[in-house]
Amino acid sequence: MLSVGVNGYGTIGKRVADAVVAQPDMELVGVAKTRPNYEAERAVKNGYPLYAAIEERAEKFDAAGIELAGLVEELVDEADVMVDATPSGIGAENKSLYDEYDTPALYQGGEDADLVDTSFNAVSYTHL
Repeated sequence: MLSVGVNGYGTIGKRVADAVVAQPDMELVGVAKTRPNYEAERAVKNGYPLYAAIEERAEKFDAAGIELAGLVEELVDEADVMVDATPSGIGAENKSLYDEYDTPALYQGGEDADLVDTSFNAVSYTHL
């Protein structure tokens, strides 16, 4: 069973987390958020372990009544692979964290292709 963590639980991350849960050979070990908003509440409601992406903001989740499973470093350490669904530019900042824990990462947020060894882009055109 492949353990997957998702860093960023917004438009892309919600879909990635739901897709991982639907796979019989994958386990979602958690999702990370930077702030305690409705998306963080949704993650908890869905039963997804929630991690604070920024340590200095962890107490804000507690103040908002949202239970955390830990900090993003713990999620990266536990996961076999991370899916980084953070906004463009943030994934590049997170790369050193994934490297530190020797956890492979897939970047879904619009990072430059030179950030990784392999890049894939699917384009579809419709001609009327």
